[in-house]
Amino acid sequence: MVPRTESVPPSAPRLDGYRDPTAFTYPRLRLQAAGLVATLLAAVAGMALTAIPRGGSVSVSVGPTAFVGLGLALVATVLAHEGVHAAVARLRGYRITAGLDLRLPGAYVAALEQAIPRRDQVLVALAPLVVLTTLLAPLLLFAEGWLLGAALVGFVMNTAGAVGDVYVAWRALRLPPGTVFYDVSVDEMYVYEPR
Repeated sequence: MVPRTESVPPSAPRLDGYRDPTAFTYPRLRLQAAGLVATLLAAVAGMALTAIPRGGSVSVSVGPTAFVGLGLALVATVLAHEGVHAAVARLRGYRITAGLDLRLPGAYVAALEQAIPRRDQVLVALAPLVVLTTLLAPLLLFAEGWLLGAALVGFVMNTAGAVGDVYVAWRALRLPPGTVFYDVSVDEMYVYEPR
């Protein structure tokens, strides 16, 4: 048995067959900038999908009702996005914890205190982008009225909200096979590479 090094926090468990863990952190400022770019690109792509079947023209009306609808669509998108994470994690056999973290700020779904293989980490991370984009893109082509507006907001916000998920998947895929992720809490995450 290899002794634990001094640099490993006591909250990080020792996993047999794995090296000492390295902390997993998000580059928040870069991800926020990427989220802004993703929002703009998704808005352009969403408007293009909306305009194609309508002869290249789309009109947007703004008023008190539109702002209420926007707010409801935002909340529904966050719930759907996190719900897809939760559903896929549960299908893969993980216990999930959900909540709000005002430091992010945002909602989260996590499989705390469980070793998650690299493959599962990628599946859970990318699921909302794949599932919700697949469901919302056809609505942009065929829906009308408030449903079209809600679909456009959902499409844009889900894409922007998936920036952190894409980052996790990208990092995971760059690690060796057999690597596992382990979240002690929402802000204490580790990566274990095989010995």
